[in-house]
Amino acid sequence: MFSNIGQIAEKFIEIENKKNLLRWSIKGIKVYQLLRYKIYFQALDSHINTKKQTPKSSKNIFQKLVSRSPQLKNFLFSSPLGDKNKSDYLLFESSRKQLINGKFADPFTKFVKDELTQEKKNFTIYQSSYFYDKLAEKEKNTKHLDRIYLLTEFKAKKHKIDFIDSELKEIQEAGDFINKELGLNIDFLSMVRNEIVSFQILSGYFSEILDNKNPKRIYIVNFCDKAALISECKKRKIEVIDIQHGLMSDKDVIYHYPNVEEGTLDYFPDKFYAWSDSWLGKCKLPIRNENIEFVENRTLLDSVKGYERIEKEDNKVLLISQDTITHQILSSVKDIVLNNPSLDFYFKPHPNEYSYIENLEEFQKLSSQKNFHLVPQTSNLYKLFAESKNVIGVYSAALIEAMYFGCNVFILDLPGAEMMDYLIESGKMKKAKDFNNA
Repeated sequence: MFSNIGQIAEKFIEIENKKNLLRWSIKGIKVYQLLRYKIYFQALDSHINTKKQTPKSSKNIFQKLVSRSPQLKNFLFSSPLGDKNKSDYLLFESSRKQLINGKFADPFTKFVKDELTQEKKNFTIYQSSYFYDKLAEKEKNTKHLDRIYLLTEFKAKKHKIDFIDSELKEIQEAGDFINKELGLNIDFLSMVRNEIVSFQILSGYFSEILDNKNPKRIYIVNFCDKAALISECKKRKIEVIDIQHGLMSDKDVIYHYPNVEEGTLDYFPDKFYAWSDSWLGKCKLPIRNENIEFVENRTLLDSVKGYERIEKEDNKVLLISQDTITHQILSSVKDIVLNNPSLDFYFKPHPNEYSYIENLEEFQKLSSQKNFHLVPQTSNLYKLFAESKNVIGVYSAALIEAMYFGCNVFILDLPGAEMMDYLIESGKMKKAKDFNNA
């Protein structure tokens, strides 16, 4: 039905305009604005992603409990609930933690944190991923959202919500339409019920935090799963700024709203910090141009400067994975690896893949080649870019980062590659089929 991500994005824009879905409201909540990204990911999983079943974890019960111990610690000792210390600024970090100057930190909010620290501003940091956040150093002004999300999950199971007949009809009609147009089989009644319940519960928790902290402004990374937080901020006229965290494109729908009246979305931030036009990829944000501020990706630029004395290794090629199409990537690069025995290929998995990557059949086949190597999880990606002459991938944001380090970037002809068309057309990147002729 769909052969690439761009086609799905185009269909999404078409159907939400046809039915005015972004204004669809139930129980006073804009339902489709909550569901949009989840429906989109289901469409990708159904039509594009080929993520095969990954090997099950070999950890025993004790090992699993140990691995989750940071979450229990956060639940008990770092909860934001009850914290009544005032903060003018709240920073909601991303789950990505990158090694910067010898310390793990969120590369997207770091520059804001550094500025607030230098200006001696009062701020609080919120983390939400117990698995990755444990890498970062803990500070006294850091809180964890683990308790909120675990309590929300627990309360949602007991929380009842009843729909009147007209609401049930709306849900049925919208669900049937979306399923038909996107070739899906989503249980929309359950999906809508779950999202509304979670939204209501989370709104209560974020309301408590905002009332206790009384901030002037909050910074977030990725608005998609923060609708309740943004909604409560808008009620209080607290400015919300979203910081760019990766590649954006008009062939994607996450930030792309070409037919929306600017500033009318209920759960979209007030302002957006973008790195550059190249990073926006012709994406149309649903806010006015004056609310889009171009802010240099300082973490990236500082790293480029820090590694500028490193000489590139002509025979070093970095392969960038993408966890939804890992199998396809490994299969696609096989011939390139085999046809270039004089080159050393270093495969960098997505952070989520390290627990199982070595068990994948495609990976094992490539591992038998002497010129194919696995990049350790603790390696610094930017240092790898500085050392590598060539980089190969599909549509990861890391590929644009590689350009800053002077790497030759090659794009594999796989679903999602269309997001890089504008960079290929401008000559900044090349297709992987031209790798052997580079």
